[in-house]
Amino acid sequence: MRIALATALCLLPPAGPASDDAGKDQAPWEEQLAEFGFQIIHLSTINAVNGLNLDVAQVRKLREMAERVEKAGAAPPAPKGSFLKELEEPRAVYRELHDVILRGEQVSDQLRARVAKARAAESRILRETLRPPRRGYDRTSCLRCHASPGEGQTATPFQSWARSEVSSAHSLGLYGWRGLVLVWTMAPRVDAVLTDAQRAVFSDFSCCLVPPSNLADPVRVGQADAPEWADDLLRRARKIPERMWPAARDRMADFFAGLEDARRPGATEADRESARARFRKVMDEARALSETDFELSCAELAAKLSAGPKAEDHRIKRAYFLLSPGSTEIYDELIRRLERKPQIPVPRADLEAEKPACRMRPPPPPQEP
Repeated sequence: MRIALATALCLLPPAGPASDDAGKDQAPWEEQLAEFGFQIIHLSTINAVNGLNLDVAQVRKLREMAERVEKAGAAPPAPKGSFLKELEEPRAVYRELHDVILRGEQVSDQLRARVAKARAAESRILRETLRPPRRGYDRTSCLRCHASPGEGQTATPFQSWARSEVSSAHSLGLYGWRGLVLVWTMAPRVDAVLTDAQRAVFSDFSCCLVPPSNLADPVRVGQADAPEWADDLLRRARKIPERMWPAARDRMADFFAGLEDARRPGATEADRESARARFRKVMDEARALSETDFELSCAELAAKLSAGPKAEDHRIKRAYFLLSPGSTEIYDELIRRLERKPQIPVPRADLEAEKPACRMRPPPPPQEP
């Protein structure tokens, strides 16, 4: 269960300040949070499905399983009313992106830029309203960790121990208990539908709003699963003055490499040097990013510093995305596109053998002069 819940790879970034001019027709704050949590997973699922080169038979099998998950109670949220003023534009951009990628169309550079801007705005607002888990709210309620718009800031920091509770809450809030249990139990069936190549490619997949050009080397706009310590370390590293950075980076890299002995008993010096190189590369990449780009990429960079997931985690992750709420819509559209696609007949060896041999007609006899 802990492995399955840990696959909530796309945690909503903490929440932030909101205007106090909410009208009576505005959707409840919890429904707004649920909508954005759903969209992050849903858009990522569209990109995963479009990028795996599934055939019609595979799509039909996955759709059947996805429908069972939805019927178990994992229906997409349907908030009614307007959203917080600062979230209306991100909401509209995500819905526009949804229509484009659902049809399998190319995302323009203009839309890509708008998505990045919308993600940054959403992240900022949600991050600023994040609170430590509060009593009086159900453990699957968004309001347990997200303050309502207009509430003042708190001096109590968000502790790392709460990360696992937040991960569980997002999974349960999206799927419900019955839906999540179905995902766990049907994960082997999902893997049986996919080819070895598709499973290998999907192992490297994480949340992405804008579809990557290559799933094996994606340029993601979203979040990957990451430990709290790695996120903190990246943020602290960005504050170190440039003149002090080379020496500080090398000292931290040595410490990081020393942890290999604890993580992997019997680690060699080559293993430790590989850890140093990975640490330096990630840290330098983090320091080179702008503030906006860093916020978009922080969780993914943090995930690079931690150990990779196990095979069972990959299996649950594939099922988590491919059976996510609302994915029946994705599979229905993909089936329509595949059935409209002209089929190129492939010559069969047995049919070729049955064809009569082609005989050339002999040339006519020469004419008498």
